[in-house]
Amino acid sequence: MAVPVCARRHTPVADSSLWPWSSACPKGVAGRPLAAIAPCGVRTFLDARRHRDCPICPASVIVREDDTSLPTLAALTTLHPGPAQTGGGASILELTAIACARGTRQLFEDLDAHVGPGGLLRVSGPNGAGKTSLLRTISGLSRPEHGAIRWQGEDIRRLGENYSSQLIYIGHAPASKAELSVHENLAVSLALQGRRPAATQIDAALQAAGLSARRAVPAGLLSQGQRRRLALARLTVQPPAPLWILDEPFTALDATARGWLVGLIQDHLRGDGIVIFTSHDRTGLEALPQQVIEL
Repeated sequence: MAVPVCARRHTPVADSSLWPWSSACPKGVAGRPLAAIAPCGVRTFLDARRHRDCPICPASVIVREDDTSLPTLAALTTLHPGPAQTGGGASILELTAIACARGTRQLFEDLDAHVGPGGLLRVSGPNGAGKTSLLRTISGLSRPEHGAIRWQGEDIRRLGENYSSQLIYIGHAPASKAELSVHENLAVSLALQGRRPAATQIDAALQAAGLSARRAVPAGLLSQGQRRRLALARLTVQPPAPLWILDEPFTALDATARGWLVGLIQDHLRGDGIVIFTSHDRTGLEALPQQVIEL
């Protein structure tokens, strides 16, 4: 008999008597169906070979094999009902028919994605394909040529600052001021986001980023890796913003710092946060369930 796995794929539930309700999942999905839907929307079974060609799902999740309401096994390999969704529960972030152009060149169009709590979305593509444009559009810094972006069911253009206050956008180039100290830069970047944490919280964030000893140093004297860690230090300030939008966040980081960032992202996803990122290289996140948009 197949062993059920919770919808978020945290912990296998060895005791089939727990089906279809689980108290075993450590992420608070007790009382929800153990469930059934792979990130792409296909209902599938434990045998990953039946779903090996899916471009979205890194592995299969399973459903009760005796549930007669499900499609037949033969149909499972071809059924893709609707746009992809990652994370558990209802969608928080929805992209519908998004199109973006640069000058007279169309970068992409008719782009759809739904991301739920704990969802990880990677945007891939060659240089110039529009990855940064898409991230800036999702963050509300740019407007799409066509389409709509909704946060918790509301258009982000109507939400305005209520949306921007719930996200952290970190661009490809660290936005630090060379003449300001490390501590001042972090305080200013948080203030621009509408957050004014206590000095002790800023110090704690710098310590988490390994920059305590550089606290009073002008940012212009930092290495590229240190400037990247300074930008990423915003992610550690509590309470965390639910949506992280990160453009090439692993650039210039050494192995230790990359491991630190992977840990931050994993913790954020476990807390039902959403992470959208781009990266040209392997990141250490490849094994996690995630949706991939290829531009």
